[in-house]
Amino acid sequence: MGYSGGTRPGASMARGREPRCTAMTLDQDARAAADQHAERHSDGHINDESMARVGPPDCGEEVLFYRRAGEAAPRPKLIRKRDIGEAALHAVMAAVAATRSPDTWPGFCRRVTRLRHGRLVRGLGPFRDGLRAVMGEVPEPEVERYFDQWWDGQHRRRMMLVREYVGGGPVRFTLTGREHLDAAAALGRGVILWAAPLTSQTLAGKRGLFEAGIRAYQVSSRHHGFWDTYTRFGDRYLNRLLVGAENRYLAGRLTFERDDAGMLVRRILRTLKTGAAVILTNNLYAGRSFVEMRFGKAGFISMPTTPIALALRGRVPLLSWSTIEREPLSHYEIRMSADLAAEECAAGEASPASHDYPAMARIALRTRDEILAAVMEAPDQLLSWPPFARSVPLRPG
Repeated sequence: MGYSGGTRPGASMARGREPRCTAMTLDQDARAAADQHAERHSDGHINDESMARVGPPDCGEEVLFYRRAGEAAPRPKLIRKRDIGEAALHAVMAAVAATRSPDTWPGFCRRVTRLRHGRLVRGLGPFRDGLRAVMGEVPEPEVERYFDQWWDGQHRRRMMLVREYVGGGPVRFTLTGREHLDAAAALGRGVILWAAPLTSQTLAGKRGLFEAGIRAYQVSSRHHGFWDTYTRFGDRYLNRLLVGAENRYLAGRLTFERDDAGMLVRRILRTLKTGAAVILTNNLYAGRSFVEMRFGKAGFISMPTTPIALALRGRVPLLSWSTIEREPLSHYEIRMSADLAAEECAAGEASPASHDYPAMARIALRTRDEILAAVMEAPDQLLSWPPFARSVPLRPG
């Protein structure tokens, strides 16, 4: 196992501009319009309501704030056919890892994609929609190439998990932006590491931090894992494999359900006060509030406001963190941004008793730019493309 440090080449897209924003809390007419936009989210149990808008004339881009009201989810099923297929795939990968050299594993993952192509190609349409929304009119042959590469990466992601239990060959990590992390840690207020939604983030990213001497606390759903089926079998057996592997590289784990956001925030703040690093993944599982912005050419990105609010409330450094696979299953680059909340925290504008929408919007836009830079560099490594094709109110129920 190896580790090498370095500095990130070039400035990120976030450095190119600092948007100046003002917030317009919804008046009665706007709220009436927002009620028309309150739509059922994709899992069928969540409603999203517009709360505020930050944008023109004082900001070049519109940023929308939403609040989520959840309904009780049904009891998860015991097992599904997809669980059995996933378990079988892990078993085959484990057999290959135990009997063949690591340099053959990437080729095996490509063959798995080809063998499953007849079933996987059903997802090409939504993948195409998301890819073109962000990157523009990508030619169809390139779309199909990215799609196959994306699935190759999904299979390598599972092979990385298998490797944790079977072993096999060294893995090298390069950490760029270490100086940002060290400067943030030196303030003594803890550090929020906001993980970009890339395929290598889940396990390889945490292992890379560990090998760099950083043991962080992970905030995660009780359903955390590769297999997002919410079945009892999936939670108990498939997802626990990943959780167990990740825990080797963590200082601890802060788990939550959707409805205990208040308790979660208090636990995170207590952990940060010890000076620790806390990892939050940039997805919509944590908290009830989130923000939406344009992403790329004509796409949309949503992210929770909880990490931003935590940074402002506790004057805690907030770093965007991404992990990019440079060589299949052997070399990963971990990137740390500068503190994205430094300007707002230094200005002392944040108040834990109110929603500082302009400050939150500025931080969200900087985070968006960091993620976009990584996605444009490695389009096949974004965790999921379809959600980026549509704005939240337009997503099907």
